[in-house]
Amino acid sequence: ALMSPTFGHARDAGASQNRTFMEDVQSKSVGYAIQAASITRSYMLDPTSFTVLQAVAVTKREKNWIVFKGCIRYLASNSFGGKIQRWQNYWVLGNGRVQSYHWGWTEGSWSPSYDLSCDASKNDVQTDVTAEVKDAISKQQP
Repeated sequence: ALMSPTFGHARDAGASQNRTFMEDVQSKSVGYAIQAASITRSYMLDPTSFTVLQAVAVTKREKNWIVFKGCIRYLASNSFGGKIQRWQNYWVLGNGRVQSYHWGWTEGSWSPSYDLSCDASKNDVQTDVTAEVKDAISKQQP
């Protein structure tokens, strides 16, 4: 198999299977972004107010592995009756579990970060998966 079912990282299977490998990476990237959007929606006080504005899947080659992460830009209701618009970053652990938090590094410690960005690091490949995530989320029950 090109992708271990228990890990959030893909192993490169070689040039002869490169097309299939890259299709598998893309499929996994979309799936992880959908999971991240679902997790983010579950954090909302009013999950029905959650609207995906943009979804970016990020992959990065690390030696023989592909690391999966990304970010979701969303609009939702807040506890004051207004609307918020934020980036929500996510990453995939080695066991394939998607982690998605509103926490960031601020002033030397981890603290709530209310508008994370979707910055790219060296060798990151960003892919817009907004259409796929919006489609999947619209079919899910909040």
